[in-house]
Amino acid sequence: MTVHSVVMLFVEWAVVPLILLALWVYSLSIVSRSPDGDRKSSARAGFWAGMVLCAIAVLGQSRYIREPIFVLGPSLELSFMAGVVGLVFGFMFLLIVRLVAPTPVVGLLTLILSAASSIAMFNYLFMPGVRGGVASLALGFALGALLHVVFFPSSVRFARG
Repeated sequence: MTVHSVVMLFVEWAVVPLILLALWVYSLSIVSRSPDGDRKSSARAGFWAGMVLCAIAVLGQSRYIREPIFVLGPSLELSFMAGVVGLVFGFMFLLIVRLVAPTPVVGLLTLILSAASSIAMFNYLFMPGVRGGVASLALGFALGALLHVVFFPSSVRFARG
């Protein structure tokens, strides 16, 4: 096993899934940081609605599920366009969080985050044909969100409580 193979295996099976998991955890943090009342109820309901959407997606794709194959060496084919789309969405996402989090519409935000991250994780793990696209979107989204913080550090004020 070469160093290159180990690095690729680590990135493909640790880094990308951790980014997807971090998005899911971020949706939970929005729920926990929402003030009590309508906003908290909306955030919580949105999170669980996203999980219901994930269950629907998993059940709908059940015939396409394959066992994860941990291949040594490069097995992902990244999509430049999916990466760019992810970058744009990631960059804009924190702006949307900043605008929507103080309102009862925060539930839509947690719905989108919990559904998208859960469905993406499922697809990444069990549907090898879409793994490269999901990885491209996830990495692009993470890069876009981090670049947003680089240019607008105050945009994470809500995330700190």
